[in-house]
This record gives sequence, structure tokens and C-alpha cells, in this order.
Amino acid sequence: MIALYSQFNTDTSVLTSGNCEYNHSQATHWSERSSSTMQIFSIIAVLVALLAVVFAFENAVTISVTFFNVNFEASLAIVLILTLGIGILIGLLVSIPSIIQRNSRISKYKVKIVELENESNEYLETITHQRQRIENLERHLSFKDNQ
Repeated sequence: MIALYSQFNTDTSVLTSGNCEYNHSQATHWSERSSSTMQIFSIIAVLVALLAVVFAFENAVTISVTFFNVNFEASLAIVLILTLGIGILIGLLVSIPSIIQRNSRISKYKVKIVELENESNEYLETITHQRQRIENLERHLSFKDNQ
């Protein structure tokens, strides 16, 4: 009986300390990694935009643009910067559904995490209660053996 309790105690201590700490540190690692990836992406995006602007100003020639049977003349620099802006806007509009979907999934996962943490805490309380019952029963048995 005591050996069974010792094994039970060892298993639950691994459950309560080892896995939870690992998951929290792993989540922190992914959060830091995502933040640094976003910073690198932002730096690259700014550099590409700056290169596009430099390219546009070095090519400041007046050009004729036709769009849906509408003709107008404008500086090549202005046309290139407008094209870059429209491309960025289209890229953002295309990515919005996936961003919304990802944020929705993240919200659902956060709710699920809270539910699982509450369930885990309930199990841990049950385990603690059962440990106390086992200790009381062992004390009661040892008291009867001593009489």
C-alpha cells in the first residue's frame, strides 16, 4: 500500500511540475521567435520600399499611362510609387481573411487552454484530496495494528 502511494505521489509530482513548466517555456520561446521574425520582416519591407522610392526618383521621366481607355501623363516616379502603394494595399486586403481566421483560432485556443487548466486544477485538487484520504487510512490502519 505504501509502495503504491509512493508511486502515485511520484507520478503526480511529475505531472504537476515537469509538463506545465515545459509548456510555458515553449510558449514563451515561440512568442519571442514570432516577435523577432516580425521585426526582421518589417526591416526587409522598409528596405524594399526605400529601394523602390530610390529607383522611382532616379527614373523621373514623364510617361504616358493608359488604364481602361483613360490616358494620362505622369512622372515615372509617381507612377511607380502609386503602383507600389496599390500593391501593398492589395497584399494587405488579400491577407486580411487569413489574419482574421488566425486570430479567431488563437482566441478559441486560449479559451480551450483556460478550460484545460481549470480541468487540470480540478484533477490536482482531487489527487490532493485522495492523498489525504490515503494518509488518513494509513494512519487509521497503523493505529489499529498498534492496538
